[in-house]
Amino acid sequence: MELLAAIGRVAATAIHNAQLFEREKTLLREREEFVSLVAHELKNPLAAIMGYHQIATRRLRPHDDGLRRPLRVIAEQTERLNRLVEDLLDLSRVDAGRLSLERKPVGLALLIRETVDQQQVQTAFHRLEVKIIPPLPPIVADKMRIGQVLQNLLANAIKYSPNDGMIEIRASEWLADDGRWPAHVCHLASRHERWAVVEVQDHGLGIAPIDLPKVFGRFFRAEKTIEEQIPGAGLGLSICAELIHVHGGLIWVESTLGEGSTFAFALPAQETGEGG
Repeated sequence: MELLAAIGRVAATAIHNAQLFEREKTLLREREEFVSLVAHELKNPLAAIMGYHQIATRRLRPHDDGLRRPLRVIAEQTERLNRLVEDLLDLSRVDAGRLSLERKPVGLALLIRETVDQQQVQTAFHRLEVKIIPPLPPIVADKMRIGQVLQNLLANAIKYSPNDGMIEIRASEWLADDGRWPAHVCHLASRHERWAVVEVQDHGLGIAPIDLPKVFGRFFRAEKTIEEQIPGAGLGLSICAELIHVHGGLIWVESTLGEGSTFAFALPAQETGEGG
């Protein structure tokens, strides 16, 4: 009887845990569906706002200077909302396992230069300097998604460097036993012999040591960025992390408060014969 009672207690605990697990899965699924629904519903009014903004801009007359700034603010804020919607949709796809990748051989050096050129146009106060050490190892990846990671990291570097200055983008090959791997990442580098590593270094606000483990978490915003009233939803870096992880890569940050940050990611080199 004692044995049966003990088995019953274990079974009851297991059933209770299973019920909690199923409830957690249901809540997670409902949250994903809600986020996806809200994001999709926001896209239609945003598209309408942008459409009317374009019509109003085309109808501006040379002496309508008082309307130009309000229209520019509408465009900037609508684009900001649109990016937030896309970020929410991406996270929803990741959680639901529906994030599809179109993996092909990618010319990483060219992708970096194209992305930097796009970002440089958006800032007149920062100098973006590219340093690529050839030869970079070949990689197989989704070009659009890796471009999205680069855009997010560059946009962050610009946003969190209020005093202008230079932002350096470096790319080179690292081997598994390279001494440049940070201590908390080097044990993971042994997964592959060769890696393509991209670093984005700024000289901006920097990140406090207590915040470093949390920077890739969803909706996390460091106290310093809130104090400086820098806008953001805290989703960009978490999406970068998700996109790099689904590529089998690594992502990390090194930073000193008040001196700047270096965000880096590593993608495994294409193995011989991979990609057909």
